Amino acid sequence: MIDLSSFDLLEPKAKDTSCGVRDGGVTFVYHKNGKRIVFSKRVLHLLGDPDRVQFGFIEGYLVISASENEDGFSLKDMNKSRVIYNAPLIKEILDFFKILYDERFCKTFSEIEEIEGMENAVALKMQG
Repeated sequence: MIDLSSFDLLEPKAKDTSCGVRDGGVTFVYHKNGKRIVFSKRVLHLLGDPDRVQFGFIEGYLVISASENEDGFSLKDMNKSRVIYNAPLIKEILDFFKILYDERFCKTFSEIEEIEGMENAVALKMQG
C-alpha cells in the first residue's frame, strides 16, 4: 500500500490553458473546430478598422494592411475582435515562417511595428 502522508500536490506553472486573443496582438488558431486569425482591437485601430486586409511577407515579419479592393481577406465580427476564417491562408503563413503547428495550435504574436511611409499597415514579428 502507498503511504500518501508526504504527498505533495503538483502546482502547474501555467494556470491558463485557454487560447484567447492577447491585448495588442494577432492570434493564429489552427484547430479541428476552426482555423482562424484573430485581430485585437489595437491592431484593428492601427489598420484603420478595415473590413478587408491583405498580407505580405518580409524577412521575419508578416505585413498586414487595410485593403480597399476585393482581393483582400474579409474580416468577420467575433466578440470584441475581428477574425478571418481561411484555413489555406493560415497554413500558408505558418508554413512560410516555418512555424510548427499541429491539430491544436494557438499562438499570439504581439510584437507589432507601424510601417514608416504606409498608412493603415503594420509589420507583425513572426520570428525571434
